[in-house]
Amino acid sequence: MKAVRCLLLLGLLAVTGCATPPAADTDPFILPPDALFSRVRTIALMPMGVAVSLEHSASVARHYEALVTSRLEAAGFAVIPSSAYMSIHKEVAAYMSSGDLDDEGKRVVRDYALRELLARHGGDALLYPLISLVGVDPSGRSAVWHGIEESTAGEPGSKAGVAANGRTLPALSFIVLLTGTGGESYYADAGGVQLLAHLREDRLVDVPRDELLTDDARNERAVALALGRLVR
Repeated sequence: MKAVRCLLLLGLLAVTGCATPPAADTDPFILPPDALFSRVRTIALMPMGVAVSLEHSASVARHYEALVTSRLEAAGFAVIPSSAYMSIHKEVAAYMSSGDLDDEGKRVVRDYALRELLARHGGDALLYPLISLVGVDPSGRSAVWHGIEESTAGEPGSKAGVAANGRTLPALSFIVLLTGTGGESYYADAGGVQLLAHLREDRLVDVPRDELLTDDARNERAVALALGRLVR
């Protein structure tokens, strides 16, 4: 199950496609907890991905990074902000090319920037955060995924929604993957955020874009669920 979880989350971090949520009872620790906590003292945050196009994506990324940083520091970890990596990545990309890079060029820049980040700032692990698209198969009138429940009509915890009748509903989850500096996977988990659409009289109605990822309580809950046992 650990290998399945690792592969799933690596795939979600690589592409912004839908995926079936992993089982809620899957152990998030790929590296045993005792080994992880003895090995990791400083965590470098990687830039956050947001798998939906929003005018406020940048503010969402900043908000989530602040929430993640707060929880990690409260648990005793030192945190290197994603801006450290982004600044180095920009320097390296500008030095290596004045034009567009192909996939191989991007990989070289990314790998070199990571090595330079660790050389300048240290760090025992890298944390990759992502707001991902997932597909949720509701049970009756409620959708349950990644630790949360939402009515198919859009009211959290309510039973007043419309029966999904076999439909898969689009949703958002916050996913984290913690790796070692050599790329080995340590921890991976997710917290549900919200449905992207609701059922109204058997019709699928999209949630307005300006209502996505704007609820502080939902965002804080998603981060708490994803980091879960890593910060306990």
